[in-house]
Amino acid sequence: MRSRPAKSIIFLLILICLSSAKYSAGESRMTQTYRLVRLAELEINDRQSEILAKEARRSYEKARAMLKLRNRRAAMEYLIISQIIARHSISLEKTNKNLKTIARLSKKLEETKRLHTELKNELASNLSYLQSLKEREAVSKDILSSRAISAIENAQDKVNDAQLAAADELAPEPYTSALDLMKKSNTSFQAGDFIAAINYSHSALEQASIAQEKSIEKVGFKQALLPELSQVYGVSVKETRVGLELRLKDLFTPSGSKIEFDAHPMLDAIIEILKGYPAPRLSISAYARAYKSEEENASLAQTRAMSLRAYLISGGLGKERFIKVEGGAASGKSDPSKSTQAVLSITAALQ
Repeated sequence: MRSRPAKSIIFLLILICLSSAKYSAGESRMTQTYRLVRLAELEINDRQSEILAKEARRSYEKARAMLKLRNRRAAMEYLIISQIIARHSISLEKTNKNLKTIARLSKKLEETKRLHTELKNELASNLSYLQSLKEREAVSKDILSSRAISAIENAQDKVNDAQLAAADELAPEPYTSALDLMKKSNTSFQAGDFIAAINYSHSALEQASIAQEKSIEKVGFKQALLPELSQVYGVSVKETRVGLELRLKDLFTPSGSKIEFDAHPMLDAIIEILKGYPAPRLSISAYARAYKSEEENASLAQTRAMSLRAYLISGGLGKERFIKVEGGAASGKSDPSKSTQAVLSITAALQ
């Protein structure tokens, strides 16, 4: 067994350890409190947090003083008070910061709502304006479509008028141009390009007008020649697209190719009238009845045509005016009538 002195020493050592442990625990609590107080001081942002931080600091200093005096109980009380005040100060500061953040966010939220309302109203206004533009565009398209249809119809009417005036023969260049422009106009219209259709139609109308005017100018002689030639005895006058046709009878004996004397006054009257109109061109088609074979009739018809041309030239009509001289088929096929022996065509000069 151990002796009494040894037991006393052991007990003393235990007391010292316990005392040291308590002191270490106090030191740890002091460190924690210091950190809280320091954090509270760093978080000062208004008067109230400043007061609380100072109170926490005073309580902490009192705890230190009590700990030096070995008054652990009082030191612990002051530490607890200091911690409570410091935590309250920190919590209060965080609450204030959160409230400020909330206020700032609320303000931003209100601003966002205001902007959202403004944008929503602006979007509604833009949509309304866009709808208005679409309606205007639809109306404009309808108007353009109607104008394009009208322009195409007017141009087509003018092209038809030019065709009736024999523009396809007398003024083929502007007439063909008008037809090409009409195709482009119709193609553009089908594609929905009404402006292009209108422009092409206007150009087509212009070309058709030029063609018609040229044609009318070239066949203007018809109105002057028709009454004069109609008064010549033995001549049957017929209007054609590009001029006049004179159907001549009793020029030759039934099987002959020499112009008879009785036909001279009629031909001389025609020559005198045509001398006053040098622009029109002349064509001759002669015919022979089927008294002989087809080949012989064809040869006779050609001889008659050349005989008539020679007589007209001898009377003063220029050779350059004759553009075609030919013999026709036998009677009963292409012969205009059984009594017609020749047809003298008076036509405008073709391009």
